[in-house]
Amino acid sequence: MNPVVAECSDARLNDIRALVVRPEHVLEAVAAARPGPVAEGSVGAGTGMICYGWKGGIGTASRMTGSGAGSHVVGVLVLANFGQPGDLRIGGMPVGESLQTGEPMTLPPVGPARDAGTAQDAGTAQDAGTAQDGGGSCVVVLATTAPADSRQLGRLARRVQNGLAWTGTFGEHGSGEYVIAFSTARLIPHVPAAGQLTGLVLPEDGPVLPEDGPVMDLLFRAVAESVEEAVINALLAAESVAAGSGNGSAEGGLVGVPLPVGRLVELLGRSGQNA
Repeated sequence: MNPVVAECSDARLNDIRALVVRPEHVLEAVAAARPGPVAEGSVGAGTGMICYGWKGGIGTASRMTGSGAGSHVVGVLVLANFGQPGDLRIGGMPVGESLQTGEPMTLPPVGPARDAGTAQDAGTAQDAGTAQDGGGSCVVVLATTAPADSRQLGRLARRVQNGLAWTGTFGEHGSGEYVIAFSTARLIPHVPAAGQLTGLVLPEDGPVLPEDGPVMDLLFRAVAESVEEAVINALLAAESVAAGSGNGSAEGGLVGVPLPVGRLVELLGRSGQNA
């Protein structure tokens, strides 16, 4: 097994120089891996993430494309740790601006630690300069059942930025977004039975079935939609996380506070969005 390791800085809430993640923790995570629903929000690597000034973390989403023989699944997992509060958009609505300038909300997501029990509908994002300057990163793991080759996986990976942009980010200089993409369509044996392997090929210039439309376009849309939803899911699932006393970043410690869901639902309702 060849492990692939991805990283986002959680220095706002964690003492990254303490090196508290040890080899035994990695082995425990591998042993605990299970199929089925993935935990979202402030879990695992998402524990210390800040997204659009609010508490970020792990988010997942998926889409199914086409029908019959042309049906493929696209799934993504994001580690959301980027963006400035005023840029956040949900369903095309600039909710970040409204949450900043609307009714007063007393508890900032990055500031002196307070009672986390009041955070769900009390948080407001501070100016990004006090949060993370819009920097950070977003790691995306993209999986598909489509028989995409390495070049086609690269094309799918590049569409991830479209989904991130739909949430409001424009890809700042200090923000590093990167994607790990793979297909589950081929199982390559360690010792092949023959000198050559045969496999399915994903067509690019036309649909698998006429009624489905261009297969690559369907996959591109699925990637963008899944990434947008996964980022929003990460924000909605996140819970307050207080910084450890050893990170030395502020007196009394810092706290990452989740998006104020009640206020968000109100804003989306006013705009006619189905919250």
